[in-house]
Amino acid sequence: MSSGQVLHMSSFLILVFLAGLIDKSASYLISDNSPKPVAAAAAAVTGIQCFVGGECLDSLIVDVTPTNTSSMCLHHCQQTRGCEWFTYYKDTKLCASLSVCLRLNQTICGDNCVSGEDECPEFYCGVKGKCLGALEGMRLVETVDECKAKCNAEARCKWHSFDPSTKVCSMTADCPALDAKCETCIASERACETGQVSVPRNNTLMAVPQKYAKQTRGCEWFTYYKDTKLCASLSVCLRLNQTICGDNCVSGEDECPEFYCGVKGKCLGALEGMRLVETVDECKAKCNAEARCKWHSFDPSTKVCSMTADCPALDAKCETCIASERACETGQVSVPRNNILKAAPQENAVNGTKMANAKTKNYYEEK
Repeated sequence: MSSGQVLHMSSFLILVFLAGLIDKSASYLISDNSPKPVAAAAAAVTGIQCFVGGECLDSLIVDVTPTNTSSMCLHHCQQTRGCEWFTYYKDTKLCASLSVCLRLNQTICGDNCVSGEDECPEFYCGVKGKCLGALEGMRLVETVDECKAKCNAEARCKWHSFDPSTKVCSMTADCPALDAKCETCIASERACETGQVSVPRNNTLMAVPQKYAKQTRGCEWFTYYKDTKLCASLSVCLRLNQTICGDNCVSGEDECPEFYCGVKGKCLGALEGMRLVETVDECKAKCNAEARCKWHSFDPSTKVCSMTADCPALDAKCETCIASERACETGQVSVPRNNILKAAPQENAVNGTKMANAKTKNYYEEK
């Protein structure tokens, strides 16, 4: 073997030896007890990671400086050369600018830390006004912190607006415009911290299309929350959710008819059944259980509940009777503005009275 071949073989053996050392070092670096580039891998799959819980450990520190908020920490990272990640410690208000995030730990410091990449967007926090966006719910709360907590509990909530004068917390999926007329309102994005006040440098929130501004002027849908007695006037209903608030919420269009609820008198219509009950609420429940029942009349003096398919006229002679439509809520008393219930033919009233009297007689005879 020539000297050149020996030299070439020696070089090859050295390269193999070095490769083995590198492989062992790599194995050590990615062992279970060592730093892992999980954040970078996750970012490749899910996109940019912004203000996620946890701290970047075993990562190269570029700078450490105090800042008041995580948004200010992000801004500092963006202004610091070589910074591509940041970790903000809420208790000490320290901002760590990092060149990379090798291991994002979400267990050690818990909610006290947030981390993110330098390309994260800035947020609107504590701005004055009420967010006009796709409604995700309304609640009555005592403080803006409670409003934030309500928003955080709803996956689709991205903005929350709180009015301390009414205690109303509005949750929305977006915020294309602010209602500046609400001078006491405070609006923030979901990612904002408690008490944080900030507006992105490239503020575009007020630059909304005129088309949207026009749409918000006219109500075409409503949602009513029974527990808080809050009424939300909406320009459109893009998604009607029937699972979150259940029976506590009712919604409808602005063209819905008004209902007769708790009016005095007995309904004279096509009879669908009669029952003996103790209260008007039981009478309403009996009507709701019958598909063809649209009206119910209750006479507390006789305990008779009359269910009818319609109500062309009221028998005003029954002074103790209470009549309501099926859609009425418990205890509701209302008469439509265009009241036409009294304008019923006298013939119908007479025939209805005879029919109801006959049914009542048969009912008690069967008993």
